[in-house]
Amino acid sequence: MPAIQQRDGHELQHAEVQRSLMAEFAQKSAALEAKTKAARAIELSPNDPLMFYNAACFYSSLGDKRLALQSFKNAISSGYGFFEWIKRDPDLDNIRNEPEYIELMKGK
Repeated sequence: MPAIQQRDGHELQHAEVQRSLMAEFAQKSAALEAKTKAARAIELSPNDPLMFYNAACFYSSLGDKRLALQSFKNAISSGYGFFEWIKRDPDLDNIRNEPEYIELMKGK
């Protein structure tokens, strides 16, 4: 059964591999390949708030505000709730002054 159809530890492990590759490619300035790995990690783990949050941080660090905000919104709506960390996470500095970020963080 392909990993994308599985809903067990193997799929999560594969998603974590994609996330690790995403970070590695980002460090090597291979942004397009890194974005592909990020999208694949989310595809393999579509309900994982931490995966969305990591993607938001990744996209923000690349300066892709649109994808960063989309991933951030998905992280919050799927249950990521470490708001004290979010407020000081330097990976989100690129989107912190964006109206959508401000709206999502109201009252948090």
